Amino acid sequence: MPKKCMICEKEASYCVRGSSECYCDECADDNFSDLELLEKVEKEDKNGKVQAVQQSIPQQP
Repeated sequence: MPKKCMICEKEASYCVRGSSECYCDECADDNFSDLELLEKVEKEDKNGKVQAVQQSIPQQP
């Protein structure tokens, strides 16, 4: 079962580390100045297997 945004009830894309508080893309962007503080939610495929969502990691020069 997909996690829901605690503000708007859409499917969550981010969760606060160590917490059950989850947010969709829009609400996370509106409420957090730095999305690096959040973890990406892992998505389940049709068979119930968890697929890790790739995180965008800033490239170091």
